Amino acid sequence: MLVTVKCEVTFTESATQKVLYHTDNFVFRNEYEISADTTDPAALKSFFEEQDPALDRLARDFAAHLVAAITENY
Repeated sequence: MLVTVKCEVTFTESATQKVLYHTDNFVFRNEYEISADTTDPAALKSFFEEQDPALDRLARDFAAHLVAAITENY
């Protein structure tokens, strides 16, 4: 499965409201494996059991990619 997340990101310093980082087009793409046979009820159950851990991996990967993008601009 290929997941693509596109968003607008703005980091501002709270005291001065100075924009530290901004992009209108932050795109994150990554591939994740899922159970191959979703016609098999057991595989389908396994797919849904893998959903929460997969979303956790996606969130961690997205955060790491965003931090890298921000630090590259400094």
